[in-house]
Amino acid sequence: MVTREDVLATAPHPAEFRQRAVELARLGDKPVAALAKDLGISESCLRKWMAQADADANGSATRLTSAEKKELAELRRKNRQVLVRELAADGIDVAVACRVLNVSRSGYYEWRDRPLSPRAEENAVLLKRGEAQSAHRKLTGKLL
Repeated sequence: MVTREDVLATAPHPAEFRQRAVELARLGDKPVAALAKDLGISESCLRKWMAQADADANGSATRLTSAEKKELAELRRKNRQVLVRELAADGIDVAVACRVLNVSRSGYYEWRDRPLSPRAEENAVLLKRGEAQSAHRKLTGKLL
């Protein structure tokens, strides 16, 4: 039986390597396919790096920037953690909710028990103030 330790996984290429490969491809001294072969990567890999570099530099209507991808992944992770909390409040076992939503239990408990950041506390105060102003506006027709 083959185990995970028996399989050699290629390490991701460092950001500097990817950046330099994109720069070399843009110079146009060699065809992209030849350059990719020389660098030991596939042509499609190099083309994806080039497309991502373009999106990062100029924005794109069809492709997320690297920063947007990172933010999206973080928001999805937080949403799963919030959902685990809501399911637990509804009586669903935390272990089951974590397994179904692909959240580690230790990560969930660490997130749940972490104190709010100063910015999050400020946002909560502002949200409550906004709710109070909204309620006052509904009653009186004017702002506080």
